[in-house]
This record gives sequence, C-alpha cells and structure tokens, in this order.
Amino acid sequence: MADAKTSSKKKQRRVVSAGQLHVQATFNNTIVTFSDKKGNVLTASSAGACGFRGSKKGTAYAAQIAAEKAAESAKSLYSVASVDVFIKGVGLGREAAVRAMSNFEITVDSIKDVTGVPHGGVRPRKARWAEAMARDSSPIVKQSRREGYALHPKAHKIMARKSGIPGQHAHGRQGKQSLYATQLREKQKVRRTYGLMEKQFARLMNEASRQSGLAGENLLKLLELRLDNAVYRAGFATSRRAARQLVGHGHFMLNDRRVDIPSIRVKAGDILTVRPKSTKSGYFAQIDDVANNSSQQPLSWIKGDVKKLKIEVTGVPKREEAEVDINEQLIVEYYSR
Repeated sequence: MADAKTSSKKKQRRVVSAGQLHVQATFNNTIVTFSDKKGNVLTASSAGACGFRGSKKGTAYAAQIAAEKAAESAKSLYSVASVDVFIKGVGLGREAAVRAMSNFEITVDSIKDVTGVPHGGVRPRKARWAEAMARDSSPIVKQSRREGYALHPKAHKIMARKSGIPGQHAHGRQGKQSLYATQLREKQKVRRTYGLMEKQFARLMNEASRQSGLAGENLLKLLELRLDNAVYRAGFATSRRAARQLVGHGHFMLNDRRVDIPSIRVKAGDILTVRPKSTKSGYFAQIDDVANNSSQQPLSWIKGDVKKLKIEVTGVPKREEAEVDINEQLIVEYYSR
C-alpha cells in the first residue's frame, strides 16, 4: 500500500507596515509592545526581559535597549515601517523608548499620552453637613476665663471662684497688653460668643465691610440674624450652644420647611415653628421652664411665643439690642491691619 502523500502549506509572512507602539513606563520597569491597528500584539519586550535587575530596570538606558529589541523583531518579522505611539506612565523611559525607533527607520506618525490622572484613590462618600461642619468643642468655661467674659450662663459661678486666664503658669505670664493683643482678645470674645470658627467670622467681617454704614454694627447685625441666635434670643434656649444643638437636630421649621443649618440668615417676615414631631419631646414639653430660666429681654426685631412654639422675625436688630460688652471698633481695626 502506497504511503499517503502529506502536503504542507508554507506559512506566509505577515506584513504590517503601519502599526502601534505602546510604551508603559514606570519607576520599576519599562514595557514596550508593538501591535497592529486593531491592537493585536506583534512583539513585546521589557527592561526586565533584557536582563536588567533592581533599580536599573527603571532607567532610560534600559528602556532604550528594550525598545530596540522589540523594534528589531517587529522590523524583521512584520516589516513595520510606521507607528502611532501611545505612552502611559511617568517613568524615565518614556522618551528613550520613542527615540530608539529612529535607529530602525521606523517613522513615528503621532504620539499620544494616555497616562491616567491620579485622584488619590476611590472618591470618598460625600459627607453630610453635620460631619463636615467645623465647630469649637473646647470647654466653654475655659474659653470664658481666657476672654474674661462669661460666654455661657454657667461660667458666672466658676469665674466668681477662679479669676484670671486658665493654665498652670497663667498668673506668672500676665503683663500689659499691646494694642494688637487687645484687638485680638475682643475678636476672639465675639467669635466665641456666637460660636463661629475663624474662617466663618472673617467672611462675615468681609461682607460687613462691603455694606453701607459702620462695619462694626453691620457685623453685629449679621451675627444677630443667624438662625441659632434667633432661637436663643426668642427664649427657646438658655444659651447659644443649646440653640445651635436644637437647630442642628432639625427641631425647627423655617417658613414651613425643615432646617438644620445654624448659620442660616433670617430676615423680616420669616416665621420659625417647632416641627410637629418635636413637640412631643421632653424638652419642648417643659419649654415654659426653659423660657423662665432664659435671661433674654423682649426685643424689637423678634417675637417668641412659647405657648404656640412660634418665633416671628419682625425687623432688623439694633446695635443697642446686641451684646452690650462688645467694642466692635477693635474688631474692625484688627481686620484692617
């Protein structure tokens, strides 16, 4: 029986005259890859595959050797004549790998950087205002002693027993205050009275200076029109910190809309009411006792009705209705330096 004839077809050489060059350059290695226009890999090489080790893999020379090896294979096997270059990464071998193409008469048609923009990891969850809002949580009595002014009703009793600023060596370092120190202490006293951070306070001072009239009085007017201060002035809380907490917990509605931001600025005609769900809480069940313990006197610009749990803003605060022991001119001079 005759042996069957075996026929073999000679594999034809694939010619890719125009292709793509992908250079991935990091600080540890440089990878060079040739592909066709569809992205099918033709040849590839890297600094590590060329025998470089350690920190030498990230050098420009190692990238040049890897690019020459890949280009030689692409030229001899696929007759690559021109490439579109795509560079990714910030390693030292970016330019060296591209320049090596001229040694093999491979034309570079275009160069595109496809390096991703760093963003510091996964985008964090958007924080609620209560988590992102800054506030000073240091002891209010210690702040009062530092300013020499009762910032809270409970500070009166402590300051009657302990005079002077807090600290172990406080009494030994008290001297004559300079003009700057006097201005700074007045600014700190007002800022801590209304419970603001420095950035918020400076922004209000900038806004007050741009309004018509006296900048100091404008500043006090803006501070008095804060939502938490309005709740305090209406007698619904014994301190501004307590009023801030009531607002922050969402117990009030401004013009029939629930609010929980203490810095909202109220205006004439606004009506504040306690949220229906909050009227059942123990605090508002004893609101009469809170109003009796409050030291607030009736004001011309705001009316509070603890029976109906309602606050109505009727006008604009006057200077004499703000805190009496405030020299606002010192604050204006402090920010005018």
